[in-house]
Order: sequence, then structure tokens, then C-alpha cells
Amino acid sequence: MAVAGLVLLRVLLEHGYRLDLPGAWHRGLSLSEPVLLVLFLITASVRTAVRWREMGRSSVRHSAFDVATLVITLVGLPGLYPALVLVLLRQAGLAVRWIFSTSWAQDWLRALQTTPERLLLLSFGFLILVGTYLLSLPAAVAGDTSAAWHEALFTAASAVCVTGLVVVDTGTYFSLFGQWIILALIQAGGLGIMTLSTAAALFLGRRLGFGQRKALQSLLGQDSAQLLKRTIRFIVFMTFSIEAVGFLFLWIYWWIEGGGMARSAYLAIFHAVSAFCNAGFSLFTDNLMGFRDSFWVQLCIGTLIIAGGLGFMVIADLGRREVWRSICAGHWPALSLHSRLVLISSTVLLLVGTLVIFFLEFDNTLAGMPLREKALASAFQSLTLRTAGFNTIEIAAVKPATLVVMILWMWVGAAPGSTGGGVKISTVVVLILLFRSLLRGRPQVEVFGRTIGAETVNKAIAVALVSGIIVAVFLSLFLWMEPDLGFDRVLFESVSAFGTVGLSTGVTPQLGLTARVLMIFLMLAGRLGPLTLALAVGRSRSVVPVHYPEGKVIVG
Repeated sequence: MAVAGLVLLRVLLEHGYRLDLPGAWHRGLSLSEPVLLVLFLITASVRTAVRWREMGRSSVRHSAFDVATLVITLVGLPGLYPALVLVLLRQAGLAVRWIFSTSWAQDWLRALQTTPERLLLLSFGFLILVGTYLLSLPAAVAGDTSAAWHEALFTAASAVCVTGLVVVDTGTYFSLFGQWIILALIQAGGLGIMTLSTAAALFLGRRLGFGQRKALQSLLGQDSAQLLKRTIRFIVFMTFSIEAVGFLFLWIYWWIEGGGMARSAYLAIFHAVSAFCNAGFSLFTDNLMGFRDSFWVQLCIGTLIIAGGLGFMVIADLGRREVWRSICAGHWPALSLHSRLVLISSTVLLLVGTLVIFFLEFDNTLAGMPLREKALASAFQSLTLRTAGFNTIEIAAVKPATLVVMILWMWVGAAPGSTGGGVKISTVVVLILLFRSLLRGRPQVEVFGRTIGAETVNKAIAVALVSGIIVAVFLSLFLWMEPDLGFDRVLFESVSAFGTVGLSTGVTPQLGLTARVLMIFLMLAGRLGPLTLALAVGRSRSVVPVHYPEGKVIVG
């Protein structure tokens, strides 16, 4: 614990506050780097030796971070910074584990009657607060002053909720240090801090606690503990693999275009993570409008957006051998009902959105472009309405009719279990199928020879209803506080925040302090989901063993 505190203090002093220290103090900080590393290496070596003597080969997983730090130091990578990063991560994890194992922390969690939904809400809130502090450091801003607390808070919340709405320009306002913090928040928010922490525990060979296991089983929809571990490993592996491929292709393109190897690599990794997590943060002042004629950039970004928006369950389903065997045999892929609905409805939304934007904006925001570029910009903009937030056309200049379609598409959002937001595309599909069943006079919702259960239908109705109420309430508050901004633009911004889309007509930077704080709550509600948020702030669920007589109510 002492080493963790010293390492954290040293990193904050050197990299966070830009202290103008006297020569003696500066030399002391420089000497502290190898001293702290040697202390850690000694303790790590002792821990590894003791575990090996007690556990044998099975101790390797438990000592993974210790061994990695020893190897990196002995190999002699440039400087000691990589080893110090591992030290900081290792000790920070131990510190968090120690804090939550104390009696007062356990009493506090029990007093909150922690449910899986509340644990998720607490984890996102904690991550936002940590991000706010880090972005408030003087070194996080490109200028000589530190960011105002409300600017740091809004940016951290937008990054954690993978929304992409900004009140300051990310590429010019924040320094390289601040941009890396934003990137880390996007990655943690896209995967979920609970998923990341559990993956780290599994990597270290730790056992999951009963409460943590039940929470993750509820959130990921897994009943088996073994299947839960496999699912988490798959999610983390798939995420980093897809991001790595996207990074590679973007890096090659920007490097060929003359961006320089290091700068191109940095741009590639930032936009690859932002695209897969459907965050929409960009380091370019005009977002991606400068690349609206680049088929390669839009293809790479668009593919990452699709991969992140389909959901981990659909991607896992697509990766099964049976699916590809059926495709090679010329048959319909042996996909689950959920995957088929998501893939078909996503394709329909993409095609319809492309046609609507193309024809409505043909002589407006697409005017003056070649036909190929118009088609490319229309398809890309339709794709980003899945909650990605990148734009290649001027959103503030689109026609009101286009704005309405964009609002509807943003409200629908991505698929469940994805990095995107919205009410989720499967929710809307279930509602459409329910409407079709009512028109046909059928008592059950049916599709592809399967019946959708009443519980799923009721949940879809509840999600749509609660989402509409949340957006309506916040929209009314925004119009009351900022009456001069215009109804259509405020509605667009509200749905963009709730759907964690990030597209903006320019309203967000004009909001006052109170309105910005409300926008943060709206983004958090959209990221968690309306039902999850309701269960998190409400009372614990209980089963009432009472069945009341049926009553008749006239509707319609």
C-alpha cells in the first residue's frame, strides 16, 4: 500500500500538476523513479517466490503482473515508464480491493441494499468522478490553466457514457495527457467498469465473489458461472482484437497520407477505440467532415461502428462454426432469433436512412459534392445514427424533415449488449411485431416460427414508455432554462444525449451550467438504460404472492 501511494503521488506531481520545483526537488523526483521500482521489484520477487513454493505452476496466473513487470524491466524497454505504469495499475488494483474489503465499505454497500443495477450505477458514477479529477489537472489542458470543473465533469461523463457531446474541442483544448485520459474513459465506459475489473480479476487468477458473480450474471444474462467467465473473456478479447484491426488499417492510411508514423498511430488508436465504443469523440475540429471523400476512412470507422453496435451476443453468434458451415452450404445461417432480428432490422435502418438523407439533403448539405461522395456521406451519416456520433455533413444545416428522421433513428439506437445506446433496436422490433399481431387478431407475438414471450413484450413496452417520459421531462426542463435555442434543436440534442449518440446541432456548448448538469444525468440515464436506472434508484424488487381478480378497462 505504501508503494502504491508513493507511485501515485509521484505520477501526479510529475505528470499532473506541472510543478516548477527547485533543482534539488526535481532531482529527488527523478531518483524516486528507480527507487520505487526497485522496492516494488523486491516485494514482487518475494511474492512470486512464496507463491511458487506454495502453489507450484498454478501460481503463474496469480503473479502475472509481477512477472510482466520483472520481464519488462529486465528486457530494458525504453526508460522505466512502462514498468512504472504496470506498478501503478497493480498497486491501484490492490488499493481498491483493500478498500472494498474493509468492514466500513461492506457496511456501506449493505446499507445501500446494493442490487446489480445499483452496483452498475455506482461504478459509472465512480468512474465519472475519477475522470473529472484527472481532467481537472493542469497537465490535462493544452493551455497554461486547468479546465473548469464543469467542463471536466461534462467531458468525463460524455466519455464514460460513450456519448460524444462536448462543450470544448477535444483535439485543441485538451493536451496529450488529457486526450489519453478521455480515451481511457471511453474504453472503460464502452466495456463497462464491472466487466473490465472482472476480466482483470480472472486474468490474475482471482475468484469472483458471490455478490460480484450474481451482479454480472444479472447484467450479462448468464446463468452459469463458468459460462459467465467465458463470456467476459470473449467480450474483452473480441473488443481489443477488433480495435487492433481497425487501428492497423487507419494507421496505414494516415501514415501513407503523410501524417508521420507516431502521429498517425495516435490518431488511429484514438479513433478506432472511439468508433468501436460508439463514442463519436474525434481529435479533428470538424469531426470527420474533412474525410467525407475518403472511402477508406469511412469504411474503417463504419465497420468499427457496426461491430460495436451489433452487440457481443450477435458477434459471438456470427463466430460459431455452424453459422459458417450453413453459409458455405448455401443455406440460411443457423443464427439465433435475436441475431436474425438485429441483423435484418439494422440493415433496413441503414438502407432507409441512407435513402432519406440522400434525397432530402441532395440540394442542401450534400450540394456541390460528386454523386459518389453524396452516396458515401449519406450512408455514413445513416450509419452513425446508431449512436456513433461522427459526422461528415453539417448537422446544424440539415433540413427539418431530415432532423426528424435522425431523431427517430437516434431514439432507436443500437442492439442490446453493445457499446451503443437508445431504446435498442430489438425493443422497437418487438413493438412492431406486437402491433402486427394486434392487427391480425393473434393473441401472441410471433416471428420466424417462434413466439416472443409476454415478459419480453411487456419489457419492450416499459422501456419505450419510460424512455419517452425521460426525454419529455428533460426536454421540458431544457426549454424552460434555454427558451431561445429552439424546440427542434433542443429536442435533437436531448435525444442525442439519451441515445448516447453525440451528434449535435451546436446547442450543447451554449447550455448554461444547470442545463449541462441535467444533460449529464440524461446521458447517464441513456447509457444505463431506463429500466436499469429505475431499478437502481427504486426499491428492491419483491414478489407479491397475490393474484387479484381480473378487471376490464376500455382502451383504444
